[in-house]
Amino acid sequence: MPQGEHVTPSFARPPTTDEGSTRRTTTAQGFEREFRLPSGRRADAVNLETREVLELKPNNPRALQRGQTQLEGYLKELEQTYGGEWTGRVVPYDR
Repeated sequence: MPQGEHVTPSFARPPTTDEGSTRRTTTAQGFEREFRLPSGRRADAVNLETREVLELKPNNPRALQRGQTQLEGYLKELEQTYGGEWTGRVVPYDR
C-alpha cells in the first residue's frame, strides 16, 4: 500500500450471528480475525500460513502508536509460541 493511503479492511468489524454473538472467521486472504493468543490477548487478524499479523487502529497518532506497541507484543508471543519469524503492520482506518 502506498505511503499515506488508508483503507478500511473488510474485516474491520467482527461479524455477528443472528443472536449478536461474534464468531471466528477467516478472510479470503487467509487471515483469522480476532485471533486469541495463549496469553488471552487478541490480535485483530493473523495469517498462520504467511506468519503475518494486522492490527487495525483509527487513523490518529495516539491510536497508531498504541497499535505499534501491541503489534510488537503479538509478534514476540507468536514467535515464541509458533516459532519462525513473524511480520506485521498497523493498518490505519478512517472512522
